[in-house]
Amino acid sequence: MWIKICGIRDVQTATAVCELCPDAIGLNFYAPSVRSVSRDDATRIAKAIPETIERVGVFVNHPADEIERLVVDGIIHTVQLHGDETPDQIATIRQRLANGTRLLRAWRMDGESLDDFSKHLADCRSLGVEFSGCLIDSRVRGSYGGAGDTPAPQRSVSSGRG
Repeated sequence: MWIKICGIRDVQTATAVCELCPDAIGLNFYAPSVRSVSRDDATRIAKAIPETIERVGVFVNHPADEIERLVVDGIIHTVQLHGDETPDQIATIRQRLANGTRLLRAWRMDGESLDDFSKHLADCRSLGVEFSGCLIDSRVRGSYGGAGDTPAPQRSVSSGRG
């Protein structure tokens, strides 16, 4: 099982988390998030994390050049896209990343079927993009994930006849 602990914001927390031996630590670069980290803080955290622990950058609609720079500078190893990126935008990001850079896709949903996600993945594949992994998150209005909320359960209506 692969375990990623996300939302690390400082060296002290990163060091404590490393003692738990996760496979990966997530660094959130989406500025509006309460869990976001600056590039400077991410650099300090990256230096404190052993190379055996994967550093995952979490991005929401970031420009490809910003993502590429964090990978090239060795701050992160893996890119997790958690926004509204289109297949074309994702293909551009993939092309800018070094071979071997893992790409993860997060998908927000609120009880609907996985048909839209399946089509999105197929569209990405048609552009040469293969993800190393995907995750499903709850869709929370005004949030791009990590809100800790779950959607209300879907209720079926019964006619009362049995």
